[in-house]
Parts: sequence; C-alpha cells; structure tokens
Amino acid sequence: MTNETLQRTTYSPAQARAAGIKMADYPFDNAPGGEVEAIFIAAVWGRNTALRCLFETEDGLKFSVNTYQRREYKLEGGHEVMRYQEVGTKIRLRL
Repeated sequence: MTNETLQRTTYSPAQARAAGIKMADYPFDNAPGGEVEAIFIAAVWGRNTALRCLFETEDGLKFSVNTYQRREYKLEGGHEVMRYQEVGTKIRLRL
C-alpha cells in the first residue's frame, strides 16, 4: 500500500465552494443533447442521494447532470460509476 494522495472527486456543497468550484458555472440546462465527449470535473452531493456531476467540453461548454443511488451512480445509458470517477477523465455521454 502506498501513501499516494488521491485527488478528491466528490464534494459536499460546502467542500465544493471551499475548493473554488462554482456550481452556477455548470447549469443543468446547458447540457447538450445527443452524444458528446466531455471532461469530468467533479461531483457534488445534492439532496437525498443525488450526485451532481460537473463536465466541460473541449470547446469550454460547462454543464451538469445528476445521477442517483438507484442507478448505482451511473449516468443514464452509461457504465461508469460517477461516484468514483477520476477527475479529468474524458467520458462519452448520451444526453
């Protein structure tokens, strides 16, 4: 076992603010339709079991998508568990 420090990927809302993540920069209604490749920025816990996943496309479009415990924190049509996703990972999304 190593002492390597892993970068945090999931935050409470207060932790996200303290880390400089501005949730308003990642609106839900900004999510493109269809299939898009985007970079995973972070995930922020919402009410109940919602996990708000923050993404940015290579051309700078920022948006967010929620996932839930009942889907094992996988995005609709996806196979990756977003709760443990590594920051900076490029993911192909179907929205």
